[in-house]
Amino acid sequence: MAPAFFWVYALILNCYKNSMSSISSTASVTCACGEEFDAEVWSFVHGEKDEELCEALLGGELNLVFCPKCGTYFHYETPVVYFDRSRDLLVFILPLSYQEKKDEWAKKMREDFELLRSRLLGELKISSAPLTVFGMEAAQQLLRDEIALREESEVIAAIAVEMGMKCKAVPPSAARSHGLPLCLPYSGTACDAHSLLAGAESMLKEHEGLERLKTLVALLRGGEHLHCIL
Repeated sequence: MAPAFFWVYALILNCYKNSMSSISSTASVTCACGEEFDAEVWSFVHGEKDEELCEALLGGELNLVFCPKCGTYFHYETPVVYFDRSRDLLVFILPLSYQEKKDEWAKKMREDFELLRSRLLGELKISSAPLTVFGMEAAQQLLRDEIALREESEVIAAIAVEMGMKCKAVPPSAARSHGLPLCLPYSGTACDAHSLLAGAESMLKEHEGLERLKTLVALLRGGEHLHCIL
């Protein structure tokens, strides 16, 4: 049975309460060549405060260590917490080796989160449940997707103003799970499925590259009610 992750949540709460930034420690690392050495590794990345660490994560350089004996670079595998309140984003990055039992780990993370849900979400001031990914490549892709989500949403909001439309805000968790933008343009005074479809199709006539709006149109035309939004 996977060990409890209460320490992860305790780390997050302590970090936030004390207005701390990202957290690192010195780890004893063993290379495949047998060399043992110490290296700085990160266990908590505060996305709002540490742009350099965000860039390191995106570039695949977070917790990348160098063996002084054989000259090999490799990732030191350890769980990492990524937190960005401005994006309503809490991510647990587990080592790729954990993927063999990913269902067990994901279940354990959900169980521990549920036990601390009210306190965790209340003190961190986020509304979305945490995401769990395995390996740095998966974490990189998640952050790339997040950047693309923000950029397309900003474009949609700007176009909506130009076209005299209003926008309906979408909770980040709903936008991620449904592949939607963070704001949905609509025509008329009432925001309902009909006005959202009309607004999206009108905007797509002039801006065909808005992929998340295409997803919205497909969902609405497919009869999706989108209760999480409307």
